[in-house]
Amino acid sequence: MTPQELERTLDFILQHEARTAARLDRLVERQGEMQLLLVQMTELAQVQSSRLDRHDDSFRSMQLWQREALSRLDEILNRLAR
Repeated sequence: MTPQELERTLDFILQHEARTAARLDRLVERQGEMQLLLVQMTELAQVQSSRLDRHDDSFRSMQLWQREALSRLDEILNRLAR
């Protein structure tokens, strides 16, 4: 191998190594962004879950109130029918 060929080969290897290092840096940066996004999505899911739980509680309370109101109305109607 001539010195010029050796120099070209080493230059190619160094350029390839530099491109690979740049790509790895971008991948690390993207991984950090993805981790941040995952944390945000997890927090959003927790907020939504909490909201749904409160909605379920409100819905059950409303159902109970409706049953009690209908029961009272039935009692009133039964008294009036006598």
